[in-house]
Amino acid sequence: MVSGNRRMSRREFVRKTLMGAAAVSGAGVLAGCKAAKAPGVPDKWDKEVDVVVVGLGGAGALAALTAHDAGAKVLVLEKLPGPGGSTALSGGYFTGVNSSVQKAKGISDSVENAVAYHLACAQGQVDEKIVRAWAENSGETIDYIVSQGVEIDAIIPDFQPEFPGAGTRSHHAKGLGKGLFEPLYNAIQSKGIEVLTETKGKALITDINGAVIGIKAEGSSGELNIKARRAVILTTGGFLYNRVMVRDFLRNEYIISVGCPGCEGDGIRMGMAVGANLKIMNEVAGTPAIKVPNQVIAVPSMLALGGLPFVMVNKKGQRFVCEELPYDRAIIPFDVYDPVAMEYANIPAFAIFDDDVFHLGPIGYSSTPGTVWSADNMRELEAGVIVKADTIRELAQKIGVDPDGLEATVNAWNADVAQGKDSQFGRKKGLAPIAKAPFYAVNHNPGGWDTVGGLEINEKGQVVNVFGQVIPRLYAAGTTAASIIGRLYPISGTCIGSGVTFGRIAGRNAAAEKPWS
Repeated sequence: MVSGNRRMSRREFVRKTLMGAAAVSGAGVLAGCKAAKAPGVPDKWDKEVDVVVVGLGGAGALAALTAHDAGAKVLVLEKLPGPGGSTALSGGYFTGVNSSVQKAKGISDSVENAVAYHLACAQGQVDEKIVRAWAENSGETIDYIVSQGVEIDAIIPDFQPEFPGAGTRSHHAKGLGKGLFEPLYNAIQSKGIEVLTETKGKALITDINGAVIGIKAEGSSGELNIKARRAVILTTGGFLYNRVMVRDFLRNEYIISVGCPGCEGDGIRMGMAVGANLKIMNEVAGTPAIKVPNQVIAVPSMLALGGLPFVMVNKKGQRFVCEELPYDRAIIPFDVYDPVAMEYANIPAFAIFDDDVFHLGPIGYSSTPGTVWSADNMRELEAGVIVKADTIRELAQKIGVDPDGLEATVNAWNADVAQGKDSQFGRKKGLAPIAKAPFYAVNHNPGGWDTVGGLEINEKGQVVNVFGQVIPRLYAAGTTAASIIGRLYPISGTCIGSGVTFGRIAGRNAAAEKPWS
């Protein structure tokens, strides 16, 4: 090593370097020990609270209520004009283990059974410690929800009864999603927890050590820098309405959302920006769905509920799924990709049925607030959502399906039901002929309530970075976080059930953080 015109020894170089570092450190001491400020930290905060909750659906509500009950001053940000998110739009189901409601109904359950069942459904995509944290805390969470005025009118069994540990865990709120969320929001208001609607979280603010100390938000009055003395909890939902993230993370870019339009990946992206790790980003809580003019989307009740005589076919006119399957499994064949034709083999798909089914009642139901599927299906027929023809071949031509293939499929179906069996898929329900003209078709797409992966969390609800380390003072819950759902959806209400439980876990632990000054 050379210094000026002479060669410096390695030992001398190290000594001088260390002396220089000490001098710089000493200059800091002489300057009054003022700590360096991280980029983005404001000189002045617009608001100061203990805990900021970003997103007000079921997970956010439980996080806010729990943190408040633990003594923290809480502020909730919601970017939409009104609260509720996917929870308010849902069918009102949420899952749990060993709740007082289960016990009152004589339903026997255990944490070990619930863990085994959910791990089997996840098919290796979730961590046992996360599933166990949900199972151990979910019963108490349901009891808390009930204490806030939510009424449970039914509990239904799991979707995969053949899996180990299957039970009866999905609690149904009277009044559907509104009946579940409204009492929680009333509790938030009665406790005086501040809620800012039409206020979007934009970016997390971190100190020089990477701890989350606040959030930049944007509302009607402009940008706000909000100090979080204890923690920030992200509960903004998944990313199914963010087409860039759908393209980048999901296998099937045709998937469309039947859930809350606010699920644009805001919390996930904020977490990514501060180094959070991601998990299970390729899975969706899926359902076949129907595109409807002037509505976000509609869900086919006949496929979700089963029992109606119809067949689901692809453009070759061939059946590709057992139509009575729960919606989580019914959506899987939509993912089949034909590498030779370079296209998805079963997109588009069509439900085919006859005049008897048409007159049984609504074929689908709308997931758009304030809209409904018509009781007699006539509005959808007139709008072209339902296609009508006098013969099967004419119907095939109208919808762009191979006429020979569709005619052969319907004939085979009718022959099977005459024998009282489905020789192709073993279907048990809806074994009736498709025989009475006119005939009808409804275009189906792969859809989803929401994505189920997101920021990696630990059993305390803390967000973990790409090196497996906790990001200080950052928590996540709901579909912003990767929790207990993997390949197969365990039962209706799993997203909300895991969301409210981890919202409660995150709220409790966030409130326990030591305030920074």
